[in-house]
Amino acid sequence: MSDPNQTPEAEAIPDPYLAQSMLVALFCLCGAPLAVPGLVMGFRCAGALERGEAEAARFYADRARFWTRLGFWAGAAAWLIGLGLGVAAWIFRT
Repeated sequence: MSDPNQTPEAEAIPDPYLAQSMLVALFCLCGAPLAVPGLVMGFRCAGALERGEAEAARFYADRARFWTRLGFWAGAAAWLIGLGLGVAAWIFRT
């Protein structure tokens, strides 16, 4: 249940996606170049939150989410392609 004294601005604090971007950069090595813009946007979002700029924070959070997800899915695709090529090489070995 939400606090009636809480403003709508306080309820909609965007997530800067810093932790997610760091995890993508560390574990999805092929997606790491795409996670770097997510990290940058996450730090910009955190800075905008500290300054009280809610609209800028939402914009940077959306950009951070986009780059982090793109990096994750690019890394996942690279892993699947590599796994598929490895299995194909094992199956069709001479």
